[in-house]
Amino acid sequence: MATASLHRSGVSLSILFARYVRGEIGDSIWSRLMHLLDDDDVTSNERLALARFVNEVVAEGGPSSLFVPMEDEARALLGDIRPAVALRRGQADDRTTSSV
Repeated sequence: MATASLHRSGVSLSILFARYVRGEIGDSIWSRLMHLLDDDDVTSNERLALARFVNEVVAEGGPSSLFVPMEDEARALLGDIRPAVALRRGQADDRTTSSV
């Protein structure tokens, strides 16, 4: 399963890069994305989710519909989201162990 996840991750990131090279993503947006993707505090799953999200937004609404928050704003968003994800994972773990 890890191989499939890495493959999807590589594809999402490759598509994202291709969009930048084709000019679908401007330099300022690309720079913000790279700061987020390169941040040591961002997990690999969060990087993948961001790449998928950006690809979907550009595919559905075009480049003009894409907004990437500044680094501080993104960190604040992640700070708000992470506890909810952890709680959800805990609930999923509880369901798994209680059904055994």
